[in-house]
Amino acid sequence: MNFTPVRKLTVWRTFSDGQQARVGGLAQNRQGVFFQYDADYLAQFSPLSPFTLKWNATVQQGTTRAPWWLARGICRFPA
Repeated sequence: MNFTPVRKLTVWRTFSDGQQARVGGLAQNRQGVFFQYDADYLAQFSPLSPFTLKWNATVQQGTTRAPWWLARGICRFPA
C-alpha cells in the first residue's frame, strides 16, 4: 500500500447550534505549513485566534518553533 500525504485541507468550524462554516484552508509544502482565511468567513464571523492569526485573506505561514495551527482550540483531530 502506498501512502500519499495530504497537501491541502479545508478548515471548517462547527458552532454550538450545529451550524458549520468554511474557515479557510491549510496547505503544506517544503517551505512549511500555511493558512488562509476564506473571504466569506472573514465577512461573517470572528477570528479563530486573534493573537496568532492575521484577520485577513493573506496566506500566513506557521513557524517551526511554535506553529499556530497546533494552538489549543485551533485544530482538533478525530480519534
